[in-house]
Amino acid sequence: PLFINDSHEMIMSDSAVYMEFQFELILSESPEVANVILDITWNTGGNVGALYRVVGFITSAPFAVSSINASTKSESTSFVYIDGVPTYDHLNWALLITPTSFSAANSLATIFQDNNLGPIIGITSGGGASSITPVLLPSGSAFTMSSNNMSAYRTGTGTEEDPFVYTPNELGIQPTHPISMQNIYNETVLLGILDEYYPANWLKLDESVKKL
Repeated sequence: PLFINDSHEMIMSDSAVYMEFQFELILSESPEVANVILDITWNTGGNVGALYRVVGFITSAPFAVSSINASTKSESTSFVYIDGVPTYDHLNWALLITPTSFSAANSLATIFQDNNLGPIIGITSGGGASSITPVLLPSGSAFTMSSNNMSAYRTGTGTEEDPFVYTPNELGIQPTHPISMQNIYNETVLLGILDEYYPANWLKLDESVKKL
């Protein structure tokens, strides 16, 4: 059998691995970096496992993930803890989104919002709430389709006066700091938002990661 060892392809095919290598490089060359914008403006989705590991780089704390069952209308929130990846929670994080930020990228924006991980900058993300499920027919045919599990965000404090309210993220996540498409990569605009959000810690912006 022929075995091909292509380490570069392996790194590029897994977002979490890619980010780990990038951050090792970035922080070795520029250890004074304080602010990071995670750019998912062209990310159309992908692997939820990689998505969770990416969140593990941002926070060392368990993070909330909410969902709605489209069939039973039941609602739930789980807390995910990521172990085994380096955490860069000493950095000030922000997220950059556009309507192209779809599916798993939309879920990242949802998690970012629900867990207050930093400012969300850009234009409302593209949605894509339902995870996919594989289906194998008795004939042997196989296909994938949307499942009943819908990604959602939760508002409210869970009290009788202010109960939890679950909303599917199908219509996307609105940025906390909306900007026009013409300014989506304008460093002056982005730095200004970080300066406003993290006034005591502003040192330097490093827009580092282009894909999940």
